[in-house]
Amino acid sequence: KHLMRAGIVFLGLKVSIADVLGLGWLALVLITLIVMASFAGTYALARLLRLPAETALLIATGFSICGASAIGAMAAVRRVRHQDTVLPVALVTLCGTLAIGVLPLLMHPLSLSPERFGAW
Repeated sequence: KHLMRAGIVFLGLKVSIADVLGLGWLALVLITLIVMASFAGTYALARLLRLPAETALLIATGFSICGASAIGAMAAVRRVRHQDTVLPVALVTLCGTLAIGVLPLLMHPLSLSPERFGAW
């Protein structure tokens, strides 16, 4: 448990503060707003589907932050039982796997250049 947390911190340290600040303030604000909107929207949708609050929180975390590792970190902080993390991890993994195959098929119908598609 402690090794996993330390590993996540060390992975985060690979990105330097200079690299992040190099994006510019507008990009940082935009990224923050998109993550917040994604989190709020996913949480609201999960609650609308009458999922328990803890499950909705884990799903929103996984979809808007960084997947299964974010779910694991949030579950540890909130002291969520392991069996309650199965559905959020499965959903994030399934949707991520589907996105790998489906999203590239949308590039030409949406008339996106490879650069724009990569950013999207």
